[in-house]
Amino acid sequence: MRLDELLHHIREPECLEALQDHWDESVRTLPEGGPAFLYPDTIAISRTWGGLGSEAQPALVRAAHRILNDPALTHLAWHCYRQTFEYPEGIDGARWPRLQGVLGDLSGTFYLLVTMAAVPRIRAKHQEMGVGEAVTRDTCRVVESLCTYYRKAHDGQYGAYPHQVYWPRRHTDGLLFRIGRLEYFLTTFREYGASCSVYRNRVTGETIALAPHGWCMTPAGFRHSAVDSPCDDGRWTTSLTHDVHQITGYPLSPAGYAIRRRVSLQLDVWSPALTQDDWVLSMHIPAGDPLTPDVFISSLRRARAFFDRYFPATPSKAIACSSWIFSPILEQLLPATSNLVRNLREVYLLPAPRHGPHDGLWFIFVQDTGNHRILDLSTAEAHTSLERNILDYLRTGGIWRCGDMFVLNEDLDRLGTQFYRSHWTAPA
Repeated sequence: MRLDELLHHIREPECLEALQDHWDESVRTLPEGGPAFLYPDTIAISRTWGGLGSEAQPALVRAAHRILNDPALTHLAWHCYRQTFEYPEGIDGARWPRLQGVLGDLSGTFYLLVTMAAVPRIRAKHQEMGVGEAVTRDTCRVVESLCTYYRKAHDGQYGAYPHQVYWPRRHTDGLLFRIGRLEYFLTTFREYGASCSVYRNRVTGETIALAPHGWCMTPAGFRHSAVDSPCDDGRWTTSLTHDVHQITGYPLSPAGYAIRRRVSLQLDVWSPALTQDDWVLSMHIPAGDPLTPDVFISSLRRARAFFDRYFPATPSKAIACSSWIFSPILEQLLPATSNLVRNLREVYLLPAPRHGPHDGLWFIFVQDTGNHRILDLSTAEAHTSLERNILDYLRTGGIWRCGDMFVLNEDLDRLGTQFYRSHWTAPA
């Protein structure tokens, strides 16, 4: 089957460029009888391990039956599966077919079935590595997480967004694991995206992060970026200098903003605690249950132990994350007793660059607008106090920012005490 003929059949010829890589290989390797991940028995097993209840089975089987009875859809499902899991280069699911014209309400279920095909691969990889069943089951719940986003925007229908189908690839490669409530994978502090330098006082235990040379900052100490107003008054630029005796720069408060006052750290008292080349666990937050402080802290501690055991050759120094849940704005919008505020006060927040006016907010509101990076304020609906507070803030002209964070592994046992804030003194 030719790809252009397939796309003509589903009336989406504009998707040719996004799907053309490796198409011929997919045609040659299509199993007789269709992909096994479309068989009812396989669906039932993957659904269970993926965290979906038995009530999802009829919709999944109905969609699989439609796909297997249409050669074009069978070829497309197999090709999307292979694009996602067989090739090292990235995919652009956002440009894949919408399938509304041929599958209607089952269009999202098509991509959920492709996502569920990760489950057998995760199980096989974990068995090869000797990972325990509890972690394997939690890791397979990536299916449930991605389905949760889709269901929120589609009145409870089972499905997945094509732009999210790529995410389980790290899981199937044995790189990303869910430990309790949260997901983690190993990377360096540099690759994670933070470029600050972190130092610890050998006497007091105080931790200070210094901004790198050349950050453009707003008057309030946040990162200024291209999406901010070019006419902002009071912008300033960070600097960082050092010699054999000291390092001098602008400190970053653990509350997530820079202090416009240079400080010099004497290197006979202050030692590097986290450098650009150190390994860290990059943390990700799947959709699902509430993230209470106890659940949050337990996951971080268990993650350290898990990666120390299974990846001893790359010991990590810290856990790091970039997310809306670590936005310093949340402390303005929510009570101090809220789970989100209690959690972000336990870690060392860093000012994050803005990539758009609504960074990360898609994961809260999940609008089905065709662009998962933009929030339509005119149609966004609030169903929780968090959503109401964020919308009120944005609609009255507030500037939204995500936040970066880290917590050093040596401080994981101190979580619950707001250690970084209680052991940090603003420079005089």
